[in-house]
Order: sequence, then structure tokens, then C-alpha cells
Amino acid sequence: MMAERREMACAVSAVTTIERYSDIRAGRHVGHFGGCLIGSAFQPIFNLGQRQTVGFEALLRAHDDLGRRVPPQDLFQSSSEPDCILLDRLCRAVHVRNFLADGTAGLLFLNVNPHVSIRGRRYGAFFRDMLERYGLAPGRVVIEIIEGAVQDEAVLAGAVDYYKEIGCLVAIDDFGAGHSNFDRIWRIRPDIVKLDKSLIAQAVDNPLARRLLPKLVGLIRESGSLALIEGVETAEQARIALAAGFDLGQGYYFARPAERASVEGDCRAPG
Repeated sequence: MMAERREMACAVSAVTTIERYSDIRAGRHVGHFGGCLIGSAFQPIFNLGQRQTVGFEALLRAHDDLGRRVPPQDLFQSSSEPDCILLDRLCRAVHVRNFLADGTAGLLFLNVNPHVSIRGRRYGAFFRDMLERYGLAPGRVVIEIIEGAVQDEAVLAGAVDYYKEIGCLVAIDDFGAGHSNFDRIWRIRPDIVKLDKSLIAQAVDNPLARRLLPKLVGLIRESGSLALIEGVETAEQARIALAAGFDLGQGYYFARPAERASVEGDCRAPG
């Protein structure tokens, strides 16, 4: 099995061969990996000023053969490098095909491990070819990269440059968690900066944190990026996000992840 996956990852046509690991069930594209069924869920992302859906973040949903949920991190952490490359590519292909099948306008946000992005090139071309094969314009794709997961700035910058060269937008994810660095943001110049959900949670009970949020938004905008707050779960958090001037928002308060990427009305206003 391992040898077959290694051969697949190195194949000339990685897009075609990866389809060996996917099929259609109940009208949805799914993948098969490590005895698990790989599917998609989509959570809306809203323009807070216009209260309109601008896109959807694709989320991995994995289940074992007994139907039990398997955390995505468990799949990746237990896999070798060739298997991680295969799984990452399989997930993106499944998400793209399901997103297109839903026929929804807007952006598709895809989570990508920057180390996989860089090392994956040794296993043959994939992402640009996959978008072309399925007919999704690169300009409709936002690649989410966790800034804090990469200590080597050259690796982070290389991943950002790679996707920008393809024509995709780039978002730095979970900014503000751990030891985030504004200098890196200014140097790599992402299109979107997603602030970690812990910041909006702290702002509810911490007046200082609430006063600092508009300043963070201002710094992000000065760097040329849009500011997105994630993890908005209550009406109070939504009010704080609007007052801070965030461009985009995401969270259970606005909409929960669903099997299909569909627009069901405008962004929910804070009560």
C-alpha cells in the first residue's frame, strides 16, 4: 500500500491518479484514506460591512468504517511524508469538486500545510493542474496557511509566493495565537489575515483587549491585507467585531459548517 501511494504521489499526472482514491456517495465526492472516508463541510465567511457571504472555508470531515469521527490532525500526524502529500491533495480535490458541484459563487478557502506545499513539489505538479482540470479559477481560491506553524520564514514566504504565482489569494490563519509576528506579515504581504478566535473571546471580558482590536485591524489594513475574525459565537462577540472594524467574519453565530456550500440569506446581525 505504501509503495502504491509513493508511486501515485510521484506520478506524472497526479490529478488523474488521485481520483483512484475517490468516488461519489449520496451525490457527494468522497475520498478513501487509511480506512477512513474523507468528506467536506463548508462554513460561510461574511463581509461584515455588507452583511453578505463572500466565500466558504472547506473543512475536512473524516469517519472510520464504523462511522466514528476521526480528527483530521490524527490522520496527518500518523502518516509518512508521501502519505501526507497524498492526503493533503486528496482533501483539496474532494473539497474543490464538492464546492463546484454546489454551484455557489464566491471564494473557496482551503487549509494547506506550508511544509506540504514546499515538499509536495518533489512529488510532481498538482494544484495548478487540479484547478484547471475541474474548472475552478485560481482567483476564486484562498489558501489558508497557519503562520505560527512555520518557524522558518523562507519556508513561509516560499509557500505564499508559490500560491500567489498560480493566481490564488493567500490568508495567514490563526494570527495572534502563540508568538505571531507582525514583521512577517508586512514582509510576506498576505491578502487576508485571520485573527485567532482567542482574541475575540478575550475581548468580551477584557476591556484592554477590546480596545486593542481596532488597532490590530488598522495595522493589518496598513499592511495591505483584509482583517478576518474567526470564532464569533455570540451576539456580543459579533458586536465587538463590528465595532473593531473587521472586514470579514466567520463563526457559529453567523453560520455553522454544513455539508453543502449554499447561501441562505444575509449575514446575521447582532441581536
